[in-house]
Parts: sequence; C-alpha cells; structure tokens
Amino acid sequence: YENWLPSANVSWNLTDNAIVRAGLSKTMTRGNPTDMLGGVSIRNADVSQVDLGNPALDPYLSDNVDLGFEYYTGAEGYFGVAAFRKGIEGFTQRVSQTITFADLAQYGITLESLAQQQRHAVIGRGGATALVELRQIVNASGRLTINGLEFNWVQPLGVFLEPLDGLGFAANYTIIDQKGEGAAPAIAIGVPPESYNATLYYDKRGISARVSVTHSQG
Repeated sequence: YENWLPSANVSWNLTDNAIVRAGLSKTMTRGNPTDMLGGVSIRNADVSQVDLGNPALDPYLSDNVDLGFEYYTGAEGYFGVAAFRKGIEGFTQRVSQTITFADLAQYGITLESLAQQQRHAVIGRGGATALVELRQIVNASGRLTINGLEFNWVQPLGVFLEPLDGLGFAANYTIIDQKGEGAAPAIAIGVPPESYNATLYYDKRGISARVSVTHSQG
C-alpha cells in the first residue's frame, strides 16, 4: 500500500507567556500484528469462542485537526487547553459469527487435535454440532469521528510562596465523544468518555514523593 501523509503545525506567541497552537495532519496506523496472524486461536477451555486471524487487514487512516492554548506560569508550570478531532476511515473492529464445531475443520481444528479437557467439553456440548463463536478483526467500511477536549495544569507552588518550594501538582481532564457512521460503523473500545488524573508531588531536600488519583468513566 501507498499513502500520502501531509502535516502542518503552526504556533503563535500571543505574549511572552501565552502560545496558540494549531495542527493539521493525516496519519496511518497499521493493524495489530497479532490480529494479522493466519489460523485460528482457541481462547477458552470449552472451545466456545475462537479468534480467526486476518492477514488482509489494512492500515487505517485518520484526518486530524488540533487546536491548543498554553499559558506558562513560571518554572515548569503551565496551563493548557486543547481541542482535537480525528476522522478515521478503515478503523478496525471485531465481528462475530456463530458456527458449529464441525466448521472448524477447514482451519485444522478437529476433536483429535484438541487437548483432552477441551475434547470432553466439546462432546458435552454436542460434539460436531456444538455452537462456536468465531471472531475476527476487520476494517470497518464506515467513518469514525472522535472529538476531544483536554485540560492540563502543571503547577509548582514555590513560584507563588517560597516556603512551598518543591511542592506542586499536575492534573489532566479529558472529554471524548465518538460517533460511527456508514454501513459498518466502528467504535474505539476502551476509550472512556470522561477521564481525569491528578498528582500532588514533592521534590526537595533529597525527598521525592507522589500521591495520585485516576478516574476513567465506564
């Protein structure tokens, strides 16, 4: 495959401490090599679910827009807000179909090829007629749009009060909204619609300490 992947980034210093950033890009992500391995993998002891590799899995492409603002408060401190959009085509998703155990023979899986525990489990579920969920990662034909808004704040407190030198915090809050469109809409699983994390730190006089909290909705 061949792809043209242009990108452009600009930044503008509003003041000595404030910067506006913008970016446009087209990016490519290759499929997970594990998902592209040929053959079938058995995922559980009763052979009720198997994964079929997809060597024909294509990379997916994303059109990206990023806008950001940063304000620097002194030392390593800064506050930033960024908005982004990703329009993804060919995103990968898992599809499933129900087959019988006998249908797995075309992939080299028979009762004789199973371990004893698996063989007994399949026979107990009906043998050749036992139902099996066959799963495979494919490229979705629809378009996935991901919109996000991110806030970051890193603040050493010593720049405001000298007795607090060495003490500071870092925090992030992110909102994600995603929508699949087309004949086979996709969704990025494992991406929470709302997440945040915060860390209170102390680095001074040979002491390094951290207290953190993390939250991911859903």
